[in-house]
Amino acid sequence: MNIGIFNLSGYNLGGDEINVLRKGLKFAPSHSVDKFQVYVDLQKFKRKLCLKKFFLKTPIERTLTNESSYTSLKNKSMFYPKHMISDPIRAFESLVLNEIERIPEVSHKKKNLTKKRKRRPTEFKDNKEIIIKPADKERGIVIMSPDNYRKESVRLLTDITTYQKIANNPMEIVQEKIRDLLEKGMNTGILSEKESDFIYVQHPRIPVFYWLQKLHKYQENPPRRPILSGIESASSHLSRYIDVILQPLVKSTPSYLKDSMNTLQVLEEIKWEKGMILATCDVQSLYTIIPHHKGCQASRKFMELDPNIPKDLTEFVIEGIDLLLRNNFFKYEEQYYLQTRGTTMGTRFAPSYANLFIADWEDQFIYGGPDWVQSLVLFRRYIDDIL
Repeated sequence: MNIGIFNLSGYNLGGDEINVLRKGLKFAPSHSVDKFQVYVDLQKFKRKLCLKKFFLKTPIERTLTNESSYTSLKNKSMFYPKHMISDPIRAFESLVLNEIERIPEVSHKKKNLTKKRKRRPTEFKDNKEIIIKPADKERGIVIMSPDNYRKESVRLLTDITTYQKIANNPMEIVQEKIRDLLEKGMNTGILSEKESDFIYVQHPRIPVFYWLQKLHKYQENPPRRPILSGIESASSHLSRYIDVILQPLVKSTPSYLKDSMNTLQVLEEIKWEKGMILATCDVQSLYTIIPHHKGCQASRKFMELDPNIPKDLTEFVIEGIDLLLRNNFFKYEEQYYLQTRGTTMGTRFAPSYANLFIADWEDQFIYGGPDWVQSLVLFRRYIDDIL
């Protein structure tokens, strides 16, 4: 059902409004229309129209800035020029809402699930005697008892070489350290005001710990992958900023592989000869074994090799990485922990950081290694997986 074809000939529509309105608003069949969501989408559509009018019709009102920055990161704009809402836009909104209200509720949709099967997911969700998690790398579903899940969590967290219990929630301390870093970045001209506002999280969440089973390794007693969910945590936006700076450096390393398709393209260029051997290997638990000082050294090395990165930015990023590594706290049940070694699986900059650490190792032991290494026809890597 396509709604949005209305007779608006009686209104004085501008060309830009007509171009947007011509696209129409497409809704799902009537039996599945969520009227509240349609209302929300309609308000977003109105804002989009107003923004188009504001920036195309009245460019003199735009706010111009001469700020320079190294990234395009900024908080999502909430700007809404409501004075641009015209009579045609109001008419369009009214027509859509009236049309939606006339859509009948359809309850006779044919079901493709029996009542028992439809009820089953809810029963699983409400069952407190089981825990359901995806397997690592989406290789299936794992169902566990809460007791077993908790015992394994406690076992992982008792690794005193990686995790340390802390008495209190350090959130405010971490926020203060980030504020100090941002102030330094602003004073040195490294950060724009928009970048600083983006990096500082006003209402952060506490990172939480969980783990997944690596069923692709072994079916019986598979290894575990500990993960920290740090979405919108105090340091999550700083991690994203650093990742934006480090990613281009990773792509310039000799062994870089983008994805599986890129791997196939690289292999197609190899002329296979007698005596060649295809071999793969990986680095075990890469993220948690990187010593802080060596990871920072590797990141600094590749930043200093890039002539487009000024020294002040290098110092700022390295200080930011050190802050992330030394304040990597999280919560499990009612206990707070600090990860004291390596970086976490789940933070945004971790893949780039780990990539540069291994790339630094490759410079020493592969590209500058013994004579037999130089006979390698191909050496490529995707994070910790080596071909």
